[in-house]
Amino acid sequence: MITFIEKVITVIEAKYVSALGWIATFASFVIIRNILEGISSGSGSFLSQKNFEFFFLHSFTFYLASFLGLILIINLITKDHIKKTILFVLFLIPIIITPPLADLAATGGNQTLMTYRQIPPGTNNLIEMSQYFFNYILHGPNGILFFGESTSLSQVYINYGIRIEIAILIFILLLYTYVKTKSVTKLLWSFLLLQLGLFLMGHFPYIINLIFGKGSGILSRGDTIMSLLYLFVSTLFAGIIFYLYDKKKTWSVIKNFRITRTLNTTILLFIGIILGIKNVDQYVSINWELIFFILAACLSNIFCWGWGVSYNDRKDEKIDIISNTNRPLPSKTLSLEENNFTSKLFLGLSYLYGFIVGYAFFVMILIKSSLGYLYSSDFFHLKKYPILSQFVIACAYLTTIMAGFLLISGNLISDFPVKLSLSVLVLFTLGVGFKDIKDYQGDKNQNIRTLPVIFGLERGKKIIGAMGTLAFILIPLIFNQYFYLLIIPSIICAILYFYFTNKENYKELPVFMTYFLLLFL
Repeated sequence: MITFIEKVITVIEAKYVSALGWIATFASFVIIRNILEGISSGSGSFLSQKNFEFFFLHSFTFYLASFLGLILIINLITKDHIKKTILFVLFLIPIIITPPLADLAATGGNQTLMTYRQIPPGTNNLIEMSQYFFNYILHGPNGILFFGESTSLSQVYINYGIRIEIAILIFILLLYTYVKTKSVTKLLWSFLLLQLGLFLMGHFPYIINLIFGKGSGILSRGDTIMSLLYLFVSTLFAGIIFYLYDKKKTWSVIKNFRITRTLNTTILLFIGIILGIKNVDQYVSINWELIFFILAACLSNIFCWGWGVSYNDRKDEKIDIISNTNRPLPSKTLSLEENNFTSKLFLGLSYLYGFIVGYAFFVMILIKSSLGYLYSSDFFHLKKYPILSQFVIACAYLTTIMAGFLLISGNLISDFPVKLSLSVLVLFTLGVGFKDIKDYQGDKNQNIRTLPVIFGLERGKKIIGAMGTLAFILIPLIFNQYFYLLIIPSIICAILYFYFTNKENYKELPVFMTYFLLLFL
């Protein structure tokens, strides 16, 4: 019997499924589950617009966090290559359609509601929570041998369909663990960790409420905040899975975010957030909900930048072979297919986080990614045109600031200061030309008409240095209400900028540090 099971497992683990194929399969079964659950609940309005967030956000992120967590639990016990665990868990995903089918068969759609289980009143600390957890394993609705306080098919907390689903899932996973490890001890650890995972996901909103305080209002946004929290968890779990899959590739992707530019785009977002706080008439309360939304906005912005990097790397591969040999593609750390996947994944995460944050913020992220596409795409390839390429980057920076502003102040873009908009466009158009210096040899080889390519490296560096110097000098003149505060730092930074851009052994980091210095001053 064990030999037969091992053969079945081997067949499953030998199948090829792309990362996008795994995601598509997962999404397909979640959609089927949601539709069947709507039918089994007896609700005729489960496809109405008011249920949009639950159908497409809450449920998707819930199952995603659950299955990614399941991959990590099983892999922690079996110590197998995580690719095999990922494929086996994909085989288990159809189990999620069991509850609504079982409930339909038992009740004919007699409103078998599926919802989270509440933590009993008086559970206020870790010891009490631990006691409740072990009691839950034995006597909860999905405890051992189906012991539980209710036997009604239509009971609110948990129905027989979910009990059957969990029983099948635990049985298969324990069998898989034993076949893989041949260890009773690891079998028991597997059971305990699976029960802990089920407990956490089944009580998740109330555990969050317990952690952050019942008066924090953390659950006031319902499906929106829950989707966000599950997406945080899913992002963390996915990062760990990618790291376990291939540490070298993961570190290569992380380093390719380029810390100075990631810090730059994050600072610009926070400038917008600060402007938004100053713009609103009433006091902005800093609570956990706002902190989570700001964190989501930062992740959306960073993933949008990550997409831009991956997409541009694909288009600039021939340039990077000469100018940036340590990047994932020219160094052969990532294949073109893997680079394309990370690019799509980052863009999807950016859009998903942005959509949850809010409509106005999401639109700004759409505009920013559109600018990034036009900057690097084969047809327009705006990077090829001097000054225009710098203006496109300035527009992307302005969009980032506006995104932070709209996150706080609402949906009225007309409230954003016009003077600041024009200033950002002018100053960054003048100041971001240094990006082309280190790519000079690669751009020249591919006939990308940057300023250093047109005028030669030395003259090009002087032109770029002069433009950046002008940008720094203009700052106290534009923001003349702070003239005496800004004039000396601006002059110092202007001198440093020209010096660093024209050094014989050019390095980008000192230029960025000069820029950051003025921002912080």
